[in-house]
Amino acid sequence: MDDTHFQFRRHSFLTFFSILLSATISDLFIVDNGRIEILPLFTICLYYSAFVTFVLLASAYYGRMHYRNPFNWFFLLQYPLILIIFYFIMRLSNRYRQIYQWEGIIPVDGTAAHVIFVARIAWLAIILLSYLFMLGELIEAYLFWRKHRREHISEMENIQTDREHFNLASYVTILILFTVAHMLPYLWFHSLCHVLLIGLLLRSICVYTQFVRYTQMKLKGCYTAEIIRTELLRLLKRENNNPIYSSNCTLEAVADTLNVDRMELSDYIYNNVGLTFSAWISEKKLCRCADLLAKTDREISDIAMATGYRTKQAMYKAFKARFKMTPAEYRKNKTLRS
Repeated sequence: MDDTHFQFRRHSFLTFFSILLSATISDLFIVDNGRIEILPLFTICLYYSAFVTFVLLASAYYGRMHYRNPFNWFFLLQYPLILIIFYFIMRLSNRYRQIYQWEGIIPVDGTAAHVIFVARIAWLAIILLSYLFMLGELIEAYLFWRKHRREHISEMENIQTDREHFNLASYVTILILFTVAHMLPYLWFHSLCHVLLIGLLLRSICVYTQFVRYTQMKLKGCYTAEIIRTELLRLLKRENNNPIYSSNCTLEAVADTLNVDRMELSDYIYNNVGLTFSAWISEKKLCRCADLLAKTDREISDIAMATGYRTKQAMYKAFKARFKMTPAEYRKNKTLRS
């Protein structure tokens, strides 16, 4: 598939989940005899790196190309990189101290262990502040998207967008929950975070699959037809402000409501139904009349007005020509059958 947007999404997907997988695997090494290490430097740095990658790529989804600036990557990733180097130096020199509870966490003042601990906490605090900075950056990107998004999009596109927004917000929430979990000595909280992450990963696969399907439809030229189909089904159920049920319905009015080209709409109706636009409109009006007669007790004159007929007599004439009986007879017949 050669769509640029699709390729970017695929590479983003693989990059983020590769880092997230590494962070998740590192969680296995902070558990010891039912205890969970708190403030694990290496694991926190990996989750932070996953968060940085996610925010920069999510900002691109909203139209902010911050990821293209190398300075942004350097500025945000320098802190975990330095902390990881610090971690391995302490590991090699046997100075790394694993912490399993908050009681007695601070070493004796004036010792080398105390200095190392203070430096460790200070650098972790900088990383936490970076989380706030990135959240602000993501919110700014979202507001930018809200300001510049198209006013009219199809229902299908709107549903897909809502799903993706939910996923973005969920990943931000879960990654923050993991950061909180690494400050608490509770194994159950870590387990809960992993269960939520697995659920979100499964949902992401479904949403991503749907996105791939839409992209393939666009490349094959059948995306517009799918939009017209789903939007027409939705529009036919709406009574108020519906151009289909207006007295002077035009192809342009319906196409504008669906946000599609008028010729594409006309071709779709003819190719899929075998009717001209005007004949299709007449058929849909009469089907709507029949549905309201069968399912409601509204006055026939009211139904005529609601479906775009100028007079009750015009509706009677068209209805009898289509169903071989008057609207009153049709209602009576449906009532007797029910």
